[in-house]
Amino acid sequence: MANRNSSSLATSSTSTKIDNAPFHKAFSLLARDVEHNEEAQFAAQVYEVSRGALVVANIMRQNALDLGVIIAGSGKALRTLLSEGDADALAGLVEFSLLSLRDMAERRVDSFNDQAVKGA
Repeated sequence: MANRNSSSLATSSTSTKIDNAPFHKAFSLLARDVEHNEEAQFAAQVYEVSRGALVVANIMRQNALDLGVIIAGSGKALRTLLSEGDADALAGLVEFSLLSLRDMAERRVDSFNDQAVKGA
């Protein structure tokens, strides 16, 4: 009896194609044809980090404006958007992101310069 069940499972598994690809694929700004191109990957990283940094800068600007209104005692702001610790954490995130981006760019520039020297 065990053999009969295992053989029917083997038969059904060979007749049914199982797709092992994940349902979720991470979003990419890049078209499939260029997603493995290093230059395109770098451009996408610059774009994504700069967009994120701008969002954080806008949040921090609004927080600073709210703080100014509170200190001046005018307007409707009763509390800031961020706590002091949250504002510091966001500033640290932007700093780390931009330093990482700078380091990636520096490596790319060094690589281009090395290739130019070898080609000359």
